[in-house]
Amino acid sequence: MWYYMSSRPEVFPETTEEGIEWVKNKDYAFLLESATNEYNVQRHCELMQVGKFFFQLINQNLHDLNML
Repeated sequence: MWYYMSSRPEVFPETTEEGIEWVKNKDYAFLLESATNEYNVQRHCELMQVGKFFFQLINQNLHDLNML
């Protein structure tokens, strides 16, 4: 996944707000930390949180990340 994304800089939104708009208007999944994710899911009812503790399965030392 990182190889694909790092070779295509256009897949990285510049802001959280831009990432959320991409989720709403494109076929796009947005990874962000859980507190920001929960905040935005509460304010944009068309969004949903997928994969709670997504990266904890990979590395117990990473922060709690989620995907919109």
